[in-house]
Amino acid sequence: MSNKPSNIGGNGRNGHDSRGRFKAGNPGGPGRGRGLGRQYREALLGAVSAADIASITKKIVKDAKGGDLRAAELILSYSVGKPSIATSQETEEMAAAFTAAAEIVFRAVRPFLTQDQMSDVRRAVSEGLSSIRERAT
Repeated sequence: MSNKPSNIGGNGRNGHDSRGRFKAGNPGGPGRGRGLGRQYREALLGAVSAADIASITKKIVKDAKGGDLRAAELILSYSVGKPSIATSQETEEMAAAFTAAAEIVFRAVRPFLTQDQMSDVRRAVSEGLSSIRERAT
């Protein structure tokens, strides 16, 4: 631990309060300037040709075919895209499985629950089914 005096804390230097936070009105520093990200992007695009991109892509495809999972993920995410939401058939299959499981639960817990509690369970199951179907749309 350093014995140097802190720039933050109770002394209030550098626009900080006693807890080390910026005081109201403190701009928080100069930042990195507007437009710098755009300048970086333009510089990168100027330095990379279509042939470079094709060469890099071929290397990534080769690596993916060789078993490099990160390369496979990269190629697939840009060429195929992320997996889509379940089809309506898959959704209905999930809903049917959910309903069957709920029925098993109903039979198992029925002797131990009051009518009000069973109503709560049925409501929760209904909301679960609605959630499954909503995610597919």
